[in-house]
This record gives sequence, C-alpha cells and structure tokens, in this order.
Amino acid sequence: MSDIEKKNSSEQKNEITYDWNFLEYPEIAQLNLTKAEFKKHYFTIKEIIEENELCRAIQGQQCINKNNLHTCLKRDDDNKLITSFVVCPKNIKIDKIKNNYILRDFPNELLSIELSTKFFSKILPKNKSILLKNFLILIEKNNFQHGFFIYGDNGIGKTYSCIAFANALALKEKKIAFVFMTELLLKLKNGFNTFNANQELIDNIKKSDVLFLDDFGANHKNFWFYDEYILTILDYRMQNKKPTFFTSNYSLKELQKKLSSNTNDWISVKRIIERVRALVENNEIEIKDKNYRY
Repeated sequence: MSDIEKKNSSEQKNEITYDWNFLEYPEIAQLNLTKAEFKKHYFTIKEIIEENELCRAIQGQQCINKNNLHTCLKRDDDNKLITSFVVCPKNIKIDKIKNNYILRDFPNELLSIELSTKFFSKILPKNKSILLKNFLILIEKNNFQHGFFIYGDNGIGKTYSCIAFANALALKEKKIAFVFMTELLLKLKNGFNTFNANQELIDNIKKSDVLFLDDFGANHKNFWFYDEYILTILDYRMQNKKPTFFTSNYSLKELQKKLSSNTNDWISVKRIIERVRALVENNEIEIKDKNYRY
C-alpha cells in the first residue's frame, strides 16, 4: 500500500471534511466515482488537484515536479481504482500547441499564454478589450477568413495579445506561422545564396492556416523586401482566403506614406496596402494602453 493510500485509510477513521467540489474537476469527473470511492481516495484526489493547480500557476512549460509526472487515478481491467502517474497535463497541452506552429519567432516561455484573466487584467482599455473579445469569437467560430490590422505604440501588448490568440488556435489544430518581420528579413538575407531555402520559407508562411505578421512596416526602408516577398505572400493569401493578422506601430495610412518614401513605385505600394485591407476586411484597430516594458 502506498503512503497516500495508507493516509487515505487512516484518515477515514477520523472526522474529515470533504470538499465535494473536487468531483467537478474534469480529471476527477471522468472517473464517475461513487460516494464510497471518493471518500476512500480523497487524499489522492486532493493531491491530484493541488498538483495541477500549482502547475498551472507557473508560467511556461515548467512542471512543479522534476520528473514532469503527476499523480493520477485510473481504473484497472476490473474497474477498480488504482494510483498511477501521468505526464504533466500542461506539458501535453503545450507540446500540442508547439507542434502546430510551422514557424514561430517567439520563445517557448510564451507558449503557455492564454486569453484569460490569468494573463490579462480584468480591466483593459476599450479597444484592447474589444480585440480580445473578437479573438474569442473567432476561436469559437473556428472557420474564418479575415484577420485584423492592429496598430499602436511600442510595448502596449499587441504582440502579446496575438500570441495568446495564436496559441488558442494552435490548440484547435490550426497550423500557425507567427512571423516577426525583422526576423524574416534577416532569414531571407542570410538565404540569398540558397534559393530553395528561401522559397521553402515563403511557401510555409503563405500556406499556413493562420498567419501573423508582427511589426509590419518595421522594415519599410527595405522596400524590395515588401515588393519581392511580402506582396507574394499577401497575394496568395488573399486569393486563397486565408486569415492573416498584422501588428504595426503605424496605421495603414501612415504605413503607406512610410513605404512610399522609400520608392518611386507607388503602384506597388498601393497594391500592398490594398491587399492588407482586403485580408482584414478593413478591420483596422488602434490599441492604446500603457507601456508594459517599463
């Protein structure tokens, strides 16, 4: 008999206050426990719930247990309850999210971000609150074809909000490309002598189920980058009605001016802006908030 089972048995002889709310937890509810079973395994159940809650409170993929294993209850072939161990539920969830990113420029620590009050204040500026509510609607809708163009100052949570949204979509088996524009430019420059590598990179981006282009316009002085590569991506996604989301420090009107200042090819600039507008169906959202980096 394990230490927990011994504790379960000995404590039953004393007066115990049972928390019957434990039966509502998904990992316990699926066992369809009888009242007698719940009382007999009460301290094991308590440990399971406490482990899971402590683990969820830690941001990132880290588990409270060094071996990444959690206590669990399961039924054997005779339908009897036995104590066992399972891989940390958070790790299973995060691995699933990670595997559905075909391209990702942010670190593993941000894979645990969710659209919940655990990661976002209950009181938010109006437009950010509207944005997050729209994200939740799209998650429930699942099949959608348009994105948003989200702009505002540095450090106000544009990227953070989109990562939380992207993680939720990845959890629902969407194949995601989350691209930092400065990183993409650097990768393409480094791959100038390997055409196939660059072509594969662009193909992965443009064919993803949902695409996030972060800090759009940051490289406006490198107009060739927008004209030769970004326009190709936008054309493909517009023609194939693939949802695309943008974050930027500039409004579309400001962005058009920035791009125009670095080329005489105003027709290409106009085509880029028109395709962005088409992909977001004119859903241009300005976010105003404090700078969270300071």
